[in-house]
Amino acid sequence: MDTVKPTRSLRVIVNNLAVGGTETHLSRLLPSLVSQYGWRIKIFLLDNRIDELAKPIIEAGIEIKSPSVSDRFRFLPNFLRNLIILLKSSLLIANDFLEDRTTLTTFFLPKAYLLGMTLARLTGLPAKKILNRRSLNFYQKKTHGVRWLEKKFHRRVDAIIVNSEQIKKQLIDEEGVDSDKITLIYNGLPEVAPEYLEKSRWRRKVLTDLDLPKNSWIFIQVANLIPYKGYEDLLKALSELTPQDCANRPWHLVCLGSDSGSGYASDLKKLSCELHIDSQVHWLGKQPEVFSWYAGADIGLLSSHEEGFSNAVIEGMSVGLPMISPSNTTTVSAANTMRSGETRFLTASALLRAICIGTSPTGSPEGYVSGTSDTMTSKSTSAHSNSCLRRGLPEASTIRSFIYTIFIKIIDNIPASITPLI
Repeated sequence: MDTVKPTRSLRVIVNNLAVGGTETHLSRLLPSLVSQYGWRIKIFLLDNRIDELAKPIIEAGIEIKSPSVSDRFRFLPNFLRNLIILLKSSLLIANDFLEDRTTLTTFFLPKAYLLGMTLARLTGLPAKKILNRRSLNFYQKKTHGVRWLEKKFHRRVDAIIVNSEQIKKQLIDEEGVDSDKITLIYNGLPEVAPEYLEKSRWRRKVLTDLDLPKNSWIFIQVANLIPYKGYEDLLKALSELTPQDCANRPWHLVCLGSDSGSGYASDLKKLSCELHIDSQVHWLGKQPEVFSWYAGADIGLLSSHEEGFSNAVIEGMSVGLPMISPSNTTTVSAANTMRSGETRFLTASALLRAICIGTSPTGSPEGYVSGTSDTMTSKSTSAHSNSCLRRGLPEASTIRSFIYTIFIKIIDNIPASITPLI
């Protein structure tokens, strides 16, 4: 029988290292584990997509194992090629589970969790296992049997880490997980450079780069172009804004994110044309740096249907950007991280109402949080909200505290012999 011994090793199973919220989180967290605490880390990818986010991971000396695919497979239909990639990644992971029986193993994203735990059961892996759930469970309704299987696996993992109260509530109420197994840790964020607090400077840059009128309202959404991110709903909502809603000032939406070659970006651009707002929507794709765009905007938007606690919200808040997002996803979690009870979410009532109807799972305005409404004409209110949001970010919302919480509080609480030697 295998014996699990104390270790400072971590095995991460994740879909890929392309641009996304989870991948950004890992690129910030894992190098710090190596440099500050001396952990040995290896990452297993389910496909071979590796983007610029992997650079700090590679520089930290973290081993990345991904399935290699020969060029001779490039002529196969996508579904066959993807199946071969999945089989190759399964073999990589299964072999490592058989060779390394003790390393703490953590799963990010549903696909990695389902495959990883299936292989863990087949190989009888005795190592401690942690699920990182970073989204609401609506995805379970899209594929028959997923919820049933995940509920089985929840009983086999030693801890579940979530990043929002709503995810924790779903796990307890809908998936039967004992609350003692769940730990809530909000997303961490490295300290933002002071230069990004000079909002007037970055606003001028955005206006110049996009050739916008000086009196424009600049909205921003940072999210990959995926259907569940709610872009279609957002575009339809924005198309309903009248000049009076915006105090007779033009609005422009800046979208940062990629469709990873799916073609969905073309669908969204076509929709913006059909809604006659194509000249007001700016698709900028992936950007190596997003804080200057946040700093140059007036209002941050998140129209996603399934986010648990999006990095976009705390990134925007870190430079004082007021945010609008569904209350059943990110905004409530963001509000819970604030020390100040005076946090305000700058909204225009018409914009908020339109977004509610389009993106709320309940189809009603109650699905969204509104703070001070009709404030798009109030510069003083905007300044107050920016200052309040910026001051409210807690010290706990840092990578250092995130690491400390996981590997002092979580691992020590796992009932077994693995404890971090920090």
